[in-house]
Amino acid sequence: MQDIGKTPFLSAGIDYLRLTVKPGQKGLDECASIFTERMNYNSYAGHDMRETSLSGYRGHKCSSYFMGDNRGAMMFQVEGFEANSIFEALREVEFHGNVPRLDAESTIQQKEAGAKTVSQIRWLIKKRFAESKTKSCRKLALYEEATGGGGLSLGSRYSASVIRIYNAHAKHSDLYKPGAWRYEVEYHNAAAKRAWCYLRAAPNTTAIAKQLVVGKLQTLGIKEKWHSMIPPIAPMSGTKTTKDQQRIAWLRTQVAGVCRGLVERGFAEEIADALGIVSFELLPCIAVDNIAQEVFEREWANGKHSDTNGYA
Repeated sequence: MQDIGKTPFLSAGIDYLRLTVKPGQKGLDECASIFTERMNYNSYAGHDMRETSLSGYRGHKCSSYFMGDNRGAMMFQVEGFEANSIFEALREVEFHGNVPRLDAESTIQQKEAGAKTVSQIRWLIKKRFAESKTKSCRKLALYEEATGGGGLSLGSRYSASVIRIYNAHAKHSDLYKPGAWRYEVEYHNAAAKRAWCYLRAAPNTTAIAKQLVVGKLQTLGIKEKWHSMIPPIAPMSGTKTTKDQQRIAWLRTQVAGVCRGLVERGFAEEIADALGIVSFELLPCIAVDNIAQEVFEREWANGKHSDTNGYA
């Protein structure tokens, strides 16, 4: 658990990370080395190391870690408090793989009587959706857990993101006191990769994780007192039209792969000349990450993030 200081934050950061890397992609060896070291350490500490399968990948699970293989491609997964540590270990690694899932979380200590119940929050979201003809709350659900806790979830594994709000004390009474509430945003696929890029570019993972969670809550019409403690992400200059979004998407899906291959073969300057830009001093795939980061920042600043338009 991170020490957030004298604030209502009990923890904030990355709570879940899943990476997939194909044979030959940069980052494969580094990920395998880091996960092997952490899993062996946990095994020596007494955690069970067992063979298992996950999403078609066959490998081993130990504590909160999983590492598996599928015809040479590798999946690396970590959840809980150790996800932050793995993210920091990979921050400077040149990574060309995919990020199928990334969860950002903020856990808040509130006065138990003053904390909103999930049913109240559900009402707020339904009210916000009722005010917008473009949104739907069909995937909004309350749920109960065997531990006695309960929560709210919005979205599904097919959405760009899922938000979860639940009583952290009821679920983890050994870690949290009464009045602790967990707010999570689970990003999928392209949305997860944009969040990954944004977090990698930021010097403070904790601060950005708070901003991601608060921004998502506010788009749903949920406003808590502790939101005022989180500075907004600085807006970027310029505006972005729908056609600009389409062009960026086209660059990412149709051009990025070609540029990556050309850069790897030493044609960075030729690409710069062809595009008419001054400098293209980019390592392979950094161009892709920069484009994704820029899109993510501008969409956030312009309030364009929603499950219905395909952005986190």
